[in-house]
Formats: sequence, structure tokens, C-alpha cells
Amino acid sequence: MSRTGLAGEKFNRQEAFEWLKGASRNCHDVIKLYEDWEKVNSVRNGEITKEEYCIEYCLHFPCRKCPLIGTEDCEYCEPSCPVGGGMITCPLNVRPSFIDVCYHTQQCYEKLLKGLIVAKEQRPPKTHDLKLLLNMLPNGIMQEELLVCIQRMRDYDKVRYPDVKEVSKEEACFCLKFVEEALSFLQYIEKCSGGGIIG
Repeated sequence: MSRTGLAGEKFNRQEAFEWLKGASRNCHDVIKLYEDWEKVNSVRNGEITKEEYCIEYCLHFPCRKCPLIGTEDCEYCEPSCPVGGGMITCPLNVRPSFIDVCYHTQQCYEKLLKGLIVAKEQRPPKTHDLKLLLNMLPNGIMQEELLVCIQRMRDYDKVRYPDVKEVSKEEACFCLKFVEEALSFLQYIEKCSGGGIIG
């Protein structure tokens, strides 16, 4: 399928690029979130120890010299800890959730579509409805793989609501694949436009 019709057209380039940069950031957020949960799961599965996780991956780890580091007595995430003070929630103490992975995937596609709408000299509506946004674009502008991703995605913009059921790891895996497709498309746009989109 040809991707012509995007490069070289006159449009509000800066606004379109801002939408596309936002999409790229969401893609990278999804990848990082998924990788972070995989690291947490490696502790739960016994592949690495809690101490190894804390030293290697914890961003909030100023207590490397504490004698309680990595032990059951470590209270870094508890209010009683003089270092952590309960201000940090350790991912190891939280039930795995892939909500953010799915949410940021939806955000990625929403911003991608809105950027393409702006590139086609239209104003995107204030909506999270990916299918509505997709219908505003001419046929042939999106890769078939991206169309399939949009069709398979459910309303992940609502997954953060309290009454929404948890998303499965399988859904998160699909979202990771959806993000990889979006990044591939964004890289193509960047190549055609001369750079400045992918961060």
C-alpha cells in the first residue's frame, strides 16, 4: 500500500508535528510501562531477587546504603521510613495492572490520527473516538496494519475509570504490538518530513 499523500503537502506543519510527537511519546511510554511490569513479574516469578530489582530498576532508590535494603524489613514505601516516607508506591507492592499500557496506546493512536487530520488541513474534533477520527481521513492514508489495530482496540480511554474491569496481559500484549505498528508509521512520516517527530 502506498503512503503517498502525506509528505510534501501544505498544512500547519508545526501543529501536526506536535500531535505526532505526542503520539511518539505515548508509544515510548507504553513500551517502558510494559517493560517495567515485566521486570516486576521477574521478581514475582523468582527470576531475580527483590534486592536486585531495587538496585537495578527502582527509580526511587536513594537508600542504597540502608542495612534493610531488599529485606522483608525494608519500609522504604511506608510512612515510617525516614528516606522514602511513604511517598512512593513500590511496584512490587502493587497488583500488576496493564491499564496504563492500554490507556497510553489509545492516546498514541488518538494523537496520531489527530496529527494526520491537521496535516490534511482539517480541525480534529474533541473526541477520543478512534473510529470517528479515522473516518475523517481519506482512504489510503493509513497502513492496513494500523487500521486493524484501530478496529481491535476497545475504549481504552475509559480504562482508568473506577468501574472499568482490569485489562488482561493478553490485551496489553496486543497494545504493545499496536504501538510497534504506530511507531513504524511515525518513523515513515519522520523520514518523509525530514525529521523532528520521533523522540
